[in-house]
Amino acid sequence: MAVIGPFSEFLVDEVMTFCHSCAECLTSVRQVIKDKDDKSSNQRDTPRRKKEKIALVGGDYLNLANTIDIFDGLKKSWTLSEDIGIEKINFASVVVGDWMFIIGGNSAIKIETSVEYIDLKSGQKHPLKPLNQARYKLSAVTLRRDSSTEVYAIGGKLSFFLKAGKIRESVERWNSKTGDWEFIAPLCIQWRNSWTYRADMIRGRFFHSSVAFKGKLFIGGGCNSWQRILISVEQYDPIANVWTAFTELPVPAESISLCCFQNKLLSMGGRVQWYDHQCKYVSEVWEYDETRMSWKASPGLSRDRAYAVTHVIPYDSIIWAPQQLSAGNSVHGLFSAWVIQRKINFFKIFFRK
Repeated sequence: MAVIGPFSEFLVDEVMTFCHSCAECLTSVRQVIKDKDDKSSNQRDTPRRKKEKIALVGGDYLNLANTIDIFDGLKKSWTLSEDIGIEKINFASVVVGDWMFIIGGNSAIKIETSVEYIDLKSGQKHPLKPLNQARYKLSAVTLRRDSSTEVYAIGGKLSFFLKAGKIRESVERWNSKTGDWEFIAPLCIQWRNSWTYRADMIRGRFFHSSVAFKGKLFIGGGCNSWQRILISVEQYDPIANVWTAFTELPVPAESISLCCFQNKLLSMGGRVQWYDHQCKYVSEVWEYDETRMSWKASPGLSRDRAYAVTHVIPYDSIIWAPQQLSAGNSVHGLFSAWVIQRKINFFKIFFRK
């Protein structure tokens, strides 16, 4: 007799508590059910996974912010979107359905409150109601509640002019029903009661990337306190509460984009250590080979790109045909971006002290 539905969980979990003599038998039943569910799940998800796409948006320079690098899981190749009209960097980005939100950030002359979304069906940019406070280098997450989706804009910096920059503790929430941004409780300076202290990483780092993969948290690359670029990767087991060393990256790299795609672990782009402590931006993509426990080369990005926001877009959300930038648009866009970036660098250097 097949045991299915919620009753199977009761049978295996609850009965085992009271009837230890049945434990071995019921454990076997649980394994059979799990194997059957895993098999059907893999058969159901595989075609959909092949239709997934990776979208890398933005970067450290304005000419990158205007484009999205898109990887097609079926064609196994990267294409570059046309100019999407984003003239700012250091923004946060989330995907809600067929919309890609671009939240806050900074242009050449100011910190932005602006919020836009890219319609993934058409590739067109549309404005949304602005944030209540200007912020850049912020983070953003989504939360599905009842019949609406909420987007949270969290923290960020509010000033170019101080070396450290003032930090925002405020949090704003966007509701899909009203389209408005509203303040909610700010971040706490001290630990919240809902947080618990977990094991420290093996090595302190910043400008690193992180991703959840097969039930574990992976942290890769970045810089240490001496500004040295790191090659190490660590994995965290939330059950054992332990960090362990993982296979090192092919080269020391920071501001990479780690991603779980089609049940594979990828490292994309970033700034790598070249020679004599010289660094360069790269377009390399590396895929982790679990059999050989090593990284292998995959098709590279359309452009050298670092500090990008990474999205895995489910199924057929992106249906517009990305194209390479035309020569005219490319030259004009690169020149404009170069001028604006020089202005930003001037402000950073002038006000560094």
